[in-house]
Amino acid sequence: RVLQVSVLDTSGPVAISYVSLVVGWSSQSTTIKPPAPAQVWNESFTFALHQKPGLAITVTAFNGVETNEEAKVGQVNVLLTPLLPSSHTARLLRGGQETCSVTLGFEWQGSTEDYELTPTHSSKRLLSDGKTGTPLRWDSSGGASPALKRPPADADLAQTFPPELVQDRALVVCVHEAKGLPNKDHVGLSDPFAILTLGEQQCRTRTLNDTLNPQWAEELRFDRPTCCVLYVDVQDEDPTDSDDLGCVKVPLTLDDEEGDYFHLQLNGMRSGLLKLGWRWE
Repeated sequence: RVLQVSVLDTSGPVAISYVSLVVGWSSQSTTIKPPAPAQVWNESFTFALHQKPGLAITVTAFNGVETNEEAKVGQVNVLLTPLLPSSHTARLLRGGQETCSVTLGFEWQGSTEDYELTPTHSSKRLLSDGKTGTPLRWDSSGGASPALKRPPADADLAQTFPPELVQDRALVVCVHEAKGLPNKDHVGLSDPFAILTLGEQQCRTRTLNDTLNPQWAEELRFDRPTCCVLYVDVQDEDPTDSDDLGCVKVPLTLDDEEGDYFHLQLNGMRSGLLKLGWRWE
């Protein structure tokens, strides 16, 4: 199973020298050019996914020849699914703010059957086991750990868009950051990750260790969603179990939303802020 990724061009107010692509443990980069706000590459890269196909590609733009944090212009994780369009515009973020856009092309070679059954370390997908309907939580080694609880029974979470308005569309949700999360660890700080539930589909961000102000800057994709209320559950990852850090219900619209803060709730009290954005494709 092979994935060919093309870096077509970039745009935005920030100068860029090159773009790095990471799928699983494989990393490739475009040629380095003099810094400019708009670049055209039209370069293609091949990633072999025969062992552990990744669910996400990490796209990072740099200004200069270095790969350190100071040279980083922006970064985003894009979920890879067989339904990903052949052309995709990735919006890169730094510090929770959009800095530039990178136009990517995708072409699958070989079968994508059972593709979603093998997640990567950087972005994981919650899937049903097909027997009990219980969602599974994937760990960083690619195995499944005990199930996370489903969202609470709530009439709001059953609200749907008119089917004709979302047919053949995808919703891309950007989980920017959270601020002021509670600390549930006895040693150090919480290790937060976010679970997003939209109808029968679930995705999750990667876990960020020892922080109460995580900056994920991840894009999670929902194909042909019908539910119009997104449920986000932020948790503290532990070796044996996960602790609740807060949750929120987000009413969705059919308009693109660049980003806004939502109050997380834990036991009826506010437990921090979560910044989300979304767009339709």
